[in-house]
Amino acid sequence: MIPLSLLVLIFIGYVSFLTSTRMNHATTNIENYQNNPQEALQTALNKANTDNKNYTALKPIWGILIVVSISLFFVFTKDDYKGLSLGLLVLFLSALITDSLLLHRLKPYLEFLNELMKN
Repeated sequence: MIPLSLLVLIFIGYVSFLTSTRMNHATTNIENYQNNPQEALQTALNKANTDNKNYTALKPIWGILIVVSISLFFVFTKDDYKGLSLGLLVLFLSALITDSLLLHRLKPYLEFLNELMKN
């Protein structure tokens, strides 16, 4: 239950973060674009490149943690520890899926920004 509780808390925190910051970020981007389009596009491109780098770097980390969790499941003999390793497996798998979906969503946006910067 501990890893699943952590998963729920992580997702609640992430959704709260997105809800509170994305609307302000969109408003700021619109204002910046109206004042200086080239600079606003460059800022958005820099942020998208940073996000792309972060998501790409985290995928192997989640994969390694998943393999460690599976290995620990077979190493442990007590049911409590086996349950903990399964819970951690679900937690890390959820993080991998979330980061993969965010990266998949980011790719077209990054391509769009790169096209805008070329023009």
